[in-house]
Amino acid sequence: MKILIAILILFLAAPIDLHQFGTHQEVKVEIEINAVPTQVWDVLTNFAAYTIWNPYVYPISVKGNLEPGTAMELTLHFGGKVITYQPTITVVRPNEELAWKGRAYITGVFDRQVQFTLEPLGADRTHLTSHEDFTGVLIPFYRSLVSDAEHGLTEMIEALKDRVELLHPATTNP
Repeated sequence: MKILIAILILFLAAPIDLHQFGTHQEVKVEIEINAVPTQVWDVLTNFAAYTIWNPYVYPISVKGNLEPGTAMELTLHFGGKVITYQPTITVVRPNEELAWKGRAYITGVFDRQVQFTLEPLGADRTHLTSHEDFTGVLIPFYRSLVSDAEHGLTEMIEALKDRVELLHPATTNP
């Protein structure tokens, strides 16, 4: 029994790279949108309108200003599941980057970092990258949740593109 306790203490005390145990999964989705970054940003950060166009994340509410440290509440819809959680905004760089991080229970159990990056392409297009980073000891048990999230994120990004391009049709010069 003493040996088992000693091994447990050593295991808990040693710095461990949890990635080696499959406790890290990433989802990355990219798309080009025929609009400038400010137009994409306006739709991305208009959380009240998410119920109109977003099939993955709705409703979403921000408990204060759009700035790092502000709490959010959002509901995810994917794979027949509905999950509500309360992340915190971590990055706000208007027209460039928006990110938030949430967790289940305590840090290190099931953490989820979401990041949207906007890059201008020429005068009238935007390259949008959405990246979700899942970490924690429960990740190996919820791999289907991660693949469902990839599907949901893909639907969201395609719907965002459609919404932006509907609201801001490309103009051509005669």
